[in-house]
Amino acid sequence: MSGLTAVFHPRGAPMNANADNRKFSFSKERIDRLPIPDRRTYYFDTKVPGLALSITPTGRKSFYFIRWLNGKTAFAKLENGGYPAMTPEQARAAVTRLNGEAATGIDPVEVRREQRAEMTLLEAFERWIEHGKQHKRSWEQDQATYRRYLEGWGSRKLSRLTRRAITDWHHATGERHGLYAANAALRLLRALLNWIIRAYDLKLSNPAAGIPLLPEQKRETWIDPATMPRLLAAIEGDQNPDMRDFFLLCLLTGARRGNVQAMRWADVDLSGGCWTVPGSEHKTKRPITIPLSTPVLAILQARQAFHGGKGYVFPSSSASGHLEEPKAAWKRVLTRAGLEGLRIHDLRHTAASWLANQGVPLTLIGAALGHTQTSTTSRYAHLAVDPVRQALERSGNAIMATRNPPAEVIPLPPTSRNVS
Repeated sequence: MSGLTAVFHPRGAPMNANADNRKFSFSKERIDRLPIPDRRTYYFDTKVPGLALSITPTGRKSFYFIRWLNGKTAFAKLENGGYPAMTPEQARAAVTRLNGEAATGIDPVEVRREQRAEMTLLEAFERWIEHGKQHKRSWEQDQATYRRYLEGWGSRKLSRLTRRAITDWHHATGERHGLYAANAALRLLRALLNWIIRAYDLKLSNPAAGIPLLPEQKRETWIDPATMPRLLAAIEGDQNPDMRDFFLLCLLTGARRGNVQAMRWADVDLSGGCWTVPGSEHKTKRPITIPLSTPVLAILQARQAFHGGKGYVFPSSSASGHLEEPKAAWKRVLTRAGLEGLRIHDLRHTAASWLANQGVPLTLIGAALGHTQTSTTSRYAHLAVDPVRQALERSGNAIMATRNPPAEVIPLPPTSRNVS
């Protein structure tokens, strides 16, 4: 609804509301001739009930809506109601709309007072983040997504978030930032609204519910043997040893980026050659144990000798105390390697793909990556074709090698015949 500002008079109706000498048909000429009072004074239009004009001792003039409704005085300044910016004709049109609402039993002033107190998207998101810090591992990612794609809606009241507006924003975000970014932002908005409506018992329906995601093609980018030397050279050539070690650990362990960032020495057993990711830090909420290969152990042993064996493996001055945002370093690596479109998460795909190419069973790949569903690991099944083909080739050759050698043909001696 429009027509009233969010600023309401603190004292209710003016004392001189019914004074006949304060009533006239508003016009620019009449208003301009009004004297400057020694205290705030109200005048009332004789054409449209409820339209009033306030004049202060400083000469400031403003239009108001003042009516007796539902046993009390409805009193509020019109939105953008300062005179002469708002003309008498515009003020009459605004009050006529408000009178129409009042005729249906609605107190437009009370409605707008409730809207003024209504939560904005920013306020809802701030409460979501406070909740997320206690219950959600990815709250920092949510914060980054909000700032990048939703911050422009921060001052919008929740009731003004319509399905049409969200759909338009979703498609526009997809055009500007890509399908995956737009879908991630929509998922965040949908989850945020679901939570805030439920947590605060708001009388709203979620306008983002049921809006379809933009069609995505599953990205399974990985580094093949021909490209791997370039990537390794670019990583090992980075000037920041922390970034070099971080990217190598992501690649060699196949662990999720966030888990490597938050790796603690307390969870690493160098003598036993394993790293246990606590359930509180893992996506599945269950602890997983990742065996550490010889190259990984060498990296960790060197870091332990340099940094000590306490706290985080990748300590930082960030709020979390560990490495937070390696995107700038990753961009340097890609530029040096001459690669485009590769994500840090693709290092995890690469680890799984190389395991599949080595003929490692999918069940073991799933265990190495901490997958709980076989369908998640099955995306790498097509990469295991060559190892299977090689195994079948060896098996087939062995089978065929057991054939009996062809029998030797021995010519028979000629048969004698009787000649008569």
